[in-house]
Amino acid sequence: MRLPAPHRRPVDPDEVTTRDIAHITDSIRNAPSEAAHALVAIKIFFNWCVRRGYVTANPCSRLTWQKSRPRDRVLTAAEIRNVYRHAESFPYPFGAIVRLLILTGQRRGEIGLMQWKWIDEKNRIITFPAEATKNNRAHSFPIGDMAAEILAGLPHIGEFVFPATQERRNGVPVRVVNGWSHLKTNFDKTAEGVAPWTLHDLRRTFATNLAAIGTPTHVTEKLLNHVSGTVSGGAAIYNRHSYMDEMRAAVANWEKRLTEIAA
Repeated sequence: MRLPAPHRRPVDPDEVTTRDIAHITDSIRNAPSEAAHALVAIKIFFNWCVRRGYVTANPCSRLTWQKSRPRDRVLTAAEIRNVYRHAESFPYPFGAIVRLLILTGQRRGEIGLMQWKWIDEKNRIITFPAEATKNNRAHSFPIGDMAAEILAGLPHIGEFVFPATQERRNGVPVRVVNGWSHLKTNFDKTAEGVAPWTLHDLRRTFATNLAAIGTPTHVTEKLLNHVSGTVSGGAAIYNRHSYMDEMRAAVANWEKRLTEIAA
């Protein structure tokens, strides 16, 4: 976890107050999952400090975080249009990331980690290695014309598709994009006609719209790299079909529908 810039400094654990911890978690409140994980990590650290005798008490022992409820937010057609159009004019890299999330339905973190060598431009296939995916399973999926055009227009400044340009070594970025909460907040400041939403809502919106245009569930699950689903258990062991052609057709149909929505 990377703390907000003012907090990235050496500090004596015994000088940290409950208010300091609350300020950190409150600063990422618009990303509830990240805030909850941050509080857990900080609590674990200070519990370790207490056991070691570095501090006398855990400053965040009284802090709690409301457990987030399962989300069911799906953007409407009008909201999809507004977000996509806004992303088209929003600066690199976040504008391009938002458009790719809408077009591909992939997870934010996996798109953020993407490297140029993972992209087969000729066959228009992206492959996330196992170590880059949430479920530790390699994932290959096709992209359509719109996604390919976005990628073709991005700058190549190192191995990462979306580098953190503020951190460089010999002029080359050494880290991938970060600070998602800050990027999303800036995006929302100038977006219009959209109720509060999260980047993960785009993944749910993608799946919902694929269903609406008649995409079989197992094809959608392949595109999303879901482990459990309609093809699981024994069936998954014996069914090694990649469904690449079916996924490619689904992506083409979704791009056609998105073009109509964004018109």
